[in-house]
Amino acid sequence: MAAFPKLGIKGVPNILEVGCGTGMNLFELSRDATLIGEGYDLNADYIQIATDIRDRLGLRGLIFYCQDAAEMAPEKRFDAILMIDVLEHLENPASVVKRLDPFLSEGGYLLVSVPTP
Repeated sequence: MAAFPKLGIKGVPNILEVGCGTGMNLFELSRDATLIGEGYDLNADYIQIATDIRDRLGLRGLIFYCQDAAEMAPEKRFDAILMIDVLEHLENPASVVKRLDPFLSEGGYLLVSVPTP
C-alpha cells in the first residue's frame, strides 16, 4: 500500500521542508506514514527544539539543519518539498524555489502555502 496514496508516492517517501521551524509539519506527516525527512531553518533554537522532539519520539528518519535554504545542498532528491508559510519571509522567493528544482525527484511535488490576508 502507498504511504501517500493521494500524492502518488509509494514506499517510504523522502520529504524536504524549507523553513521547518520546530518540525511540526514533518512530525504530523510522520504520524500517518513512515517517512524520511530533512528540515531546514535559520533559527537555531527552533532546530534544537525539533531535534529534541525527534529524539523523544524516536523518529530516526528525520534530520534537522540550521542552514539557509539558499546554501543547502542535500545529497539526494525528494518526493516532496514543503514550503509552508515561508515565501513571504524571503527576499527573493523565486530564486529559492528555482534552486530547489534539482532536489525534487522526477514526478515529485512542491507544496507551497502562504498566509491569506
